[in-house]
Amino acid sequence: MATLETTVDGIKMPNPFVIGSGPPGTNVRVIKRAFKEGWGGVIAKTVSLDASKVVNVGPRYAKLHSTDGKEVIGWENIELISDRPFEKWLDEFKECKDEYPDGVLIASIMEEFNKDAWCEITERCQEVGVDAFELNFSCPHGLPERKMGAAMGQDPDILGEVCSWVNAVSKIPVWAKMTPNVTHIEDPSRAALANGCEGIAAINTIRSVMGVDLETLRPMPTVEGYTTPGGYSSRAVKPIALRMVMEIAQLIRNEFPVPLSFRHRRGRDRSRRRRVHPPRWRYGASLYRRHEVRLWPREDDVRPAFGIHGQQRLRDLGRLQGSSSRLLHYPRRTGPHADRAQVRGESSQRSDGRQ
Repeated sequence: MATLETTVDGIKMPNPFVIGSGPPGTNVRVIKRAFKEGWGGVIAKTVSLDASKVVNVGPRYAKLHSTDGKEVIGWENIELISDRPFEKWLDEFKECKDEYPDGVLIASIMEEFNKDAWCEITERCQEVGVDAFELNFSCPHGLPERKMGAAMGQDPDILGEVCSWVNAVSKIPVWAKMTPNVTHIEDPSRAALANGCEGIAAINTIRSVMGVDLETLRPMPTVEGYTTPGGYSSRAVKPIALRMVMEIAQLIRNEFPVPLSFRHRRGRDRSRRRRVHPPRWRYGASLYRRHEVRLWPREDDVRPAFGIHGQQRLRDLGRLQGSSSRLLHYPRRTGPHADRAQVRGESSQRSDGRQ
């Protein structure tokens, strides 16, 4: 029987459909609802140690309509990361994992260029049981005055150093989320992989200004008559995102061949092996706009491909000669990743006994 089950860095998912960091993961209530509806995983809204510095404004969304005005074809948002206390998030992470131990919960974290802060937020989140980390180097309006988000992700040297800090203390998989607001997405991706990240997430929204309301002569969205560049999302972003995913996949294929062992010096030598994996489909703002946390229509869209191509597993679709997904597919890790401490520790022995 065809299955959508997949394993990424030792994390078993019932399907590759993952809710991206944003409003659909803004608190434990909606996260638990997503697990109840059958989503493969949830990346919670980005958290930081000091939420008091985060001040969200309203309105913070703007729409781009089609020429006839009947359809929304684009969205811009100027929403920041979570403004809820970090301690509250820790309680909710633990509550969520206690109630849904098999639910894949990924913590999205963001901090300033401060080693102690990055190490603290990493250690405290993994203590309450999250399954992986996504490092937010990508938000186009994520507190740039504090050199956070895309402001950090656009500098590969800074990004790489932060990745090394996190990987030195993390015992669970670490993925770095790339900003599309760069000329060559390979550069920050290379820095993340070279400094120990197991994976790359792409992409965040595209920096944009939606326009001016000709009736009020105010920019959109307008807050007391003013606005700021925000992040553009919707269907038009997909081809851009796929191009960048392709570029990252080619980078990994050419510069980080499978299998790969390397030494990462931060405090002490750490040896690990990396496998890269079939793509995960991420849903974020579109779910929030439709007030929808349902999975099955998306499964129904994918399942017919198994019958057409005679395959039983998701990963096998990418192996077909001439498949359009070929550039995006790589073999899965052959060894278990449940205990990442071992992978990050002294032993570099594979599960099959080879070095």
